[in-house]
Amino acid sequence: MGELVSVLMTTYNEKVEWIQSAIESMINQTYKNIEIIVAIDKPDEMEITEVLNAYKNRFSHIKIIVNKTNMGLAGSLNECFKLAKGKYIARMDADDISEKNRLELQVKELEENPDIHLVTASCRYINEYNQVIGEQSIGSKNSMQVKKGLKYINFIIHPSWLMRREAFEELGGYRQFECSQDYDFLLRMISHGLNIKVCKKHLIQYRVRSNSISSSKSFKQYLIAKYIRELYEERNKKGIDSFSLANLNQFLIKNQYTSDMERYDISHKKFMSIREEGNKIKRVMNAFQCLVLSKYSRDLLISSVLFKVSTKNR
Repeated sequence: MGELVSVLMTTYNEKVEWIQSAIESMINQTYKNIEIIVAIDKPDEMEITEVLNAYKNRFSHIKIIVNKTNMGLAGSLNECFKLAKGKYIARMDADDISEKNRLELQVKELEENPDIHLVTASCRYINEYNQVIGEQSIGSKNSMQVKKGLKYINFIIHPSWLMRREAFEELGGYRQFECSQDYDFLLRMISHGLNIKVCKKHLIQYRVRSNSISSSKSFKQYLIAKYIRELYEERNKKGIDSFSLANLNQFLIKNQYTSDMERYDISHKKFMSIREEGNKIKRVMNAFQCLVLSKYSRDLLISSVLFKVSTKNR
């Protein structure tokens, strides 16, 4: 029957039909020895609660947690883990869809490679109507390529994770970041000498919503990711980092979080125009403009280039 896999999932404000698709995609896995643990992080969302309780009543391997107050993603996932009994821990988001053979292939990967502690997959991007609008094309990455690439950007899809239980326990779960909790988790894995592998197979349909995040939230994500990288470098030098919410707030203030949002937004749009431009000459022109426009566009461009160089198959 295979070892037990505990699937951790949280809900907040996703559409009911998306949650149902996510749950069904796990129920219908070809790998059958699983438990699904879902934390409802918006306790007044009665429709979602009713739908999930209906699944719980139908399937004995589904567990539901209703948070008394909003705990955020990190806190909710840590609560899910407290109920998890599996040897392996899988992540799933409430608005995404797993391919039927996802867990079967990922469990096989971990069992055949005892030196790997977390395995992930590539994804196809879908819109709000379940239409495929693109795909991730980074290919397979071994643990050394992952280690090099994560220094620059987080290129790993969080809901595609399958990890060994002891990896989660060794790190003590997620730390209380408002966003990019997964990036911090991955870099702490590397600091602990744990290995991560990316498989090129597309095992997740990752939903891209039309109501994209605000420029203020995008800038905050950028700064928090930068702070997380600084913590990683600090651990490399001292063996420990100085993370605290107070230190994070000081970092945001120091980096002009409240005053530089618009400047970052312009810079981010210019950087994204490189990816979206089909004409090579125009892409080069946009890249040059990124270098001179601002420190933000320059940082985004340089990080992207360094990631590609450091993870290139040789």
